[in-house]
Amino acid sequence: NRYLPYILLVFFPAISMSVWADEGRQGTDVLLLTIPASDWEVVFGKYLATVGIFTVALMFSCICNLIILLRWGTPDGGLFFTNYLGYWFMGLAMLAVGMVASFLTSNLTVAFILGLLLNAPLVVADQAGTVMGPAWAERVRSWSLAEQFSDFGRGVVSLSSVGYFIGIVAVCLYLAMVLIGRRHWTGRRDGPRMGVHYVLRTVGLGLAAAGAVLACRAMDVRGDLSEERISSLAPDTRRLLSGIEPARPIEIKAFVSPTVPEDYTQVRLNLLNMLR
Repeated sequence: NRYLPYILLVFFPAISMSVWADEGRQGTDVLLLTIPASDWEVVFGKYLATVGIFTVALMFSCICNLIILLRWGTPDGGLFFTNYLGYWFMGLAMLAVGMVASFLTSNLTVAFILGLLLNAPLVVADQAGTVMGPAWAERVRSWSLAEQFSDFGRGVVSLSSVGYFIGIVAVCLYLAMVLIGRRHWTGRRDGPRMGVHYVLRTVGLGLAAAGAVLACRAMDVRGDLSEERISSLAPDTRRLLSGIEPARPIEIKAFVSPTVPEDYTQVRLNLLNMLR
């Protein structure tokens, strides 16, 4: 899970680079745009096609890993499911970003590079602490793919994480629809004004999506699907925490080695989950 976003950073642009760039290169985009379908239907159909390719690949990975784990022992079914659910949501977001790159050019190589560059900030934001102070790094890190995936990796499905990924998809699909529809207004006399208009609408949608994510974080709904509920607090613990006086907060500092003896691996994981 630690390295997955970096692996997908190369995998997803390879899937999405030909979504529209190849249509432009072969000249079939003109034929596609003459069918009785709206720009939204074309964009959404293309997106569903890429999601289908990724979902099938993910299913093969899921089945193979599950067979191996079942041969070794009894894996936590809930934890296994939430991990793959997180992979899928992460894929939805990164594919949508890659689609925008494909709509920007008719060159496959350029589309791949643009898809990688547009997805890179979401991936490397997790390493913000190496270039900025702790306070700002924490804010930037909270918007990274790895941070939003961390709940799924611990067996938790949270409304804020799902909203984050769906928000990226919504903004990117709208932007792709604007890019495919620019043929209607780029040659008109008011073309520049229409361009500014659509830029402002896209920015507005992005701000609305960010606001929705922040609202979900403020009143988050979380479900721990792990069999042993390793990421949940007992009712007595919740009552104890709710009784802490705000004027006298308790700060916990934990020093945990990156590697521990094999016998303590699960203890280390449970400790980190409980602190989070």
